[in-house]
Amino acid sequence: MALAAQAQAQDVCPAYVGQTVTPTTIDAAIAAVSRVPGVKGEFETTAQFEARQAAASGGTLGRMIVAKSPERKYFEYDADAGKLRIKSYAFDNINVDYDDVFGYGTKFYEKVKYSHLSYNLDVVMSETEVPTGSYVGGNAFGAKTRVTKKTRTTKVIFDHDAASYDEGLFPGADKDAVIGELALSPAEAQRLKATMRVAFAITPKAPYFASGVKNWGNATIDNPEEVRQPISVVIADIQCGLLLDAGGKVLAAYPTR
Repeated sequence: MALAAQAQAQDVCPAYVGQTVTPTTIDAAIAAVSRVPGVKGEFETTAQFEARQAAASGGTLGRMIVAKSPERKYFEYDADAGKLRIKSYAFDNINVDYDDVFGYGTKFYEKVKYSHLSYNLDVVMSETEVPTGSYVGGNAFGAKTRVTKKTRTTKVIFDHDAASYDEGLFPGADKDAVIGELALSPAEAQRLKATMRVAFAITPKAPYFASGVKNWGNATIDNPEEVRQPISVVIADIQCGLLLDAGGKVLAAYPTR
């Protein structure tokens, strides 16, 4: 099964190069998959469950291209070589704690396999943090400080747990995390670096969607914050990372298998 997925990704990814695509947003992807029931009811047959899934999806859960904002500092130009080097961190550079999404006490416990140590093949598509209030707190020694309350909203595409800590999203990455290069003049590289976009070609898979809320411990004098983290997860086969120009033309496609 893993070999079939790898072969499919290797076949699919090169076909995107040169095409012009119109990616959807992670919010639209979440809206599409969250309608589909992911867990079979105790008194429901498999046939009934699959019929309920098909009715909820409306047959629209095929391959998606989902955009995200790149970390542009990981597009690195080498003027001597005349190459713009693309690092994997431009696509993904944040880990997620899934215990409150897939762990004990959730409806997906023992139904979705994941790593507790963040060794997962996944992509944080967006993460935003906003203050929601504050209060004055103190410790047993009478020291007081103002504690800031924050909400950190995280939206993710999750594929599966990694086989080991050194298994990355892009198997073609070298020791410096470079996954590809574009031969460009300095002027071309400067223009593209400022406007390039990234996206992922994915195919949603059961159980399609999960969510949870992580509360990050108690505030301290040294770290006077209370953080509430709602996490929304699209569960999918992540096939390719796509590098796009400003108009949506695919400049390169990097397999994730």
